[in-house]
Amino acid sequence: WIQNGFLVNRSNRGMLAMSNVASNSLSRISYDWLIVFKNAKEEDSILERTITVRKLKAAGLAPTVCKSHNEQEVHIFVRAPLERLEMEAEMAGLRKPVQDGGGLAPFTIAKRHLFVGATSHQGFFSSAERQRLTFRAMISSTRLQGAQLDFEQMYQSGNLLRVEPVHDRLLRQELIQTWLRRVPFATSAAALTPLRDYFGEHVALYFSWASHYLESGFPLAALGALVGVLRAILSA
Repeated sequence: WIQNGFLVNRSNRGMLAMSNVASNSLSRISYDWLIVFKNAKEEDSILERTITVRKLKAAGLAPTVCKSHNEQEVHIFVRAPLERLEMEAEMAGLRKPVQDGGGLAPFTIAKRHLFVGATSHQGFFSSAERQRLTFRAMISSTRLQGAQLDFEQMYQSGNLLRVEPVHDRLLRQELIQTWLRRVPFATSAAALTPLRDYFGEHVALYFSWASHYLESGFPLAALGALVGVLRAILSA
């Protein structure tokens, strides 16, 4: 999707082990964003990486820093604790489903118990919501308790290589098993919900439309085949 002028897509790089120490911690924790710097030894490059980590921590985010296997890149994996996600969701006016069929309402921490999934600490925010909220916290101004990272300026400095959302290994595998393999061309809400939670509404809407388009074409295809057979018989 497009975030502040950046075209971003989920990266498989976050699923790779970066080092023996980092791979153990990364395999147990789900991260949502990956910020990649050159592993340059110049003072300005080291300072920019250090300032970035400090800003992320000051904004209430949880960065983990490690090097790539070839030690040419420095990877900063970023996630947001639940309390930070809730605070960002309230400031963003994120609409969440209300219990007992109450529709959608802007999320507030004070009324968290009224929303669907309030008792689930891990699954209250979907993967797509976590990524949007975490990215918003990274680029928001310090006045809004954000990290105020200017990625465009960081790109221009030449030290920043890329900023990418990261695949959640378990959710990705679950999505492949439960949606892609078992429910082809499904347009029901139950089938599309995992896709929406992982990639967002716009991707789920596209697959819903594409599935509906294919399904609606089957009767016409059958009718066309029947007409073709009848024409062949009559012409013979």
